[in-house]
Amino acid sequence: FNDILPQLKLKSDKALQWVEKARNIVPHKKTRKNADVVKVQFNDMKNMLEEVSDMNIDLKEKDHMTLVVETAEDWIGRVKEALNDNEESTINSLQHLLFEAESIPVNMNELLLLQCEIKA
Repeated sequence: FNDILPQLKLKSDKALQWVEKARNIVPHKKTRKNADVVKVQFNDMKNMLEEVSDMNIDLKEKDHMTLVVETAEDWIGRVKEALNDNEESTINSLQHLLFEAESIPVNMNELLLLQCEIKA
């Protein structure tokens, strides 16, 4: 039992540190336009999700973060598809994608590309 206790404490401490980081980067409540939410970089959130997967523990913050990452990945795929189909993508469809990005609580590089394409 004495051998397992330090390992459990270490695992618990790592999990608590991860939860604290997760709570700092994932918004807890919906705001009208998420205007007061500071968005984290998409890759940073994805890396945190990989980090907790290595811990092999189940946390509600992990589930929420998984949903955010999956939503962002889906959006990124649709943006890339729209930008590759220049002639078939209308300004309205590009603006719709831009509007969707407001509700995704991470910064994505593709958002800048989309904004430049709309301005062009």
